[in-house]
Amino acid sequence: MATAAEIPILVASDAAERIRALDMQREFETMLEYTQRSIPGLRAIEVTPYFDPDEPAGPRLVITVYKELPDSEDDPARRQWDAWAIRTFSPDVFRWFALDVDYRTDHVR
Repeated sequence: MATAAEIPILVASDAAERIRALDMQREFETMLEYTQRSIPGLRAIEVTPYFDPDEPAGPRLVITVYKELPDSEDDPARRQWDAWAIRTFSPDVFRWFALDVDYRTDHVR
């Protein structure tokens, strides 16, 4: 298993700008740290904005994790991350971030 230092993290420039605009750098870094520590088979992390036409206050941020296929069809990674984020952050923070899990291996750019 790769160590946290070996996991590539790509934060799109417009996602980084959005994190700064929301003034949530500390919260975002906490999310990244937890993600690296808690998701087994993690290969890479990519952070991008998600522009929801029904959200007038600006884009949300999607933390996409690329990981190995789970041992079973029921991969609890997203549920566990969501439960942790809800316990850890206020709704004013959590509403701006989402986790997506991708099992592709062609994530390297």
